[in-house]
Amino acid sequence: MSPSASKKSKLLYVSVLNGTSVNVYDYPSGSQVGMLTGLASPAGQCVDAQGDVYVTNGDGSVDEYAHGGTNTINTYSTSGGAFGCSVDKKGDLAVTDFVGPSYSAGSITVFPKGSTKGTVYSDPADCYFIWPAGYDDRGNLIASAENEASEAVTYCGVLKGSNSLTTLTAKGFAIYSPASTMWDGKYIALGDQQIGGGLQSGVIDVTLSGSTLTYHSQSTLDDTCDGGSTHVVSPFIVGRKNTPVNDKQGNVIAGANEFCSADLRLWRYPKSEDPFKTIASQAGGISVSIIR
Repeated sequence: MSPSASKKSKLLYVSVLNGTSVNVYDYPSGSQVGMLTGLASPAGQCVDAQGDVYVTNGDGSVDEYAHGGTNTINTYSTSGGAFGCSVDKKGDLAVTDFVGPSYSAGSITVFPKGSTKGTVYSDPADCYFIWPAGYDDRGNLIASAENEASEAVTYCGVLKGSNSLTTLTAKGFAIYSPASTMWDGKYIALGDQQIGGGLQSGVIDVTLSGSTLTYHSQSTLDDTCDGGSTHVVSPFIVGRKNTPVNDKQGNVIAGANEFCSADLRLWRYPKSEDPFKTIASQAGGISVSIIR
């Protein structure tokens, strides 16, 4: 890392699918300030309250780095290809994974703070394929998923105090093509690669009461290329520390539009409009970004 990538810097970490590295950029200028190397097909990323960065790898490992650092602090191992992650207020790390090249039979492994030994949660029927889960501010872990038999979209969670996955009910909304979930500082933000069933991606904000997710609002990601179509697998909402300690709603979504050469775009949030900036361009498709 360059000297500008200090512990106080706002950094944007960008994984390129099927690669071996994560590029690090200054935010919001977009200047590259470093790179994490020696990774095994890095995919999803997350960050804790201290700014430590966690990178999930296709070989099932998760590497932890200090914010702005290049040396691995800890390595966590999951039962499948690690796909996405989230850290709660206490520092517990939840990792979503899948098995085999067919991206099937997913599970979630939760590592208590300070431990590299985790507990695995799975539901082979309703939560057969689990998209990257996110913690809310109350310690509930929530994800969009797919039913094994019907392939219908489902919603699953490890609710605070529970020792199993719970199937959740959706009220007032539907996800057509699931993406990652995260806390935006005020609401649970569910990603949808085809929001409303169309050719644009977006985010649906919901609240959780008991085991019911209730619709609040949504943001559609427009663009200026390919007729306005967007395909964003992992929308990342920029906010203070990007964890459930954040109590102020973020105001920017960072994500790669694969319909537009996988350029990394920045959109105002929560709004539905064209991106206001392109910050980086990577061949092969960018997965998940994180900023502190």
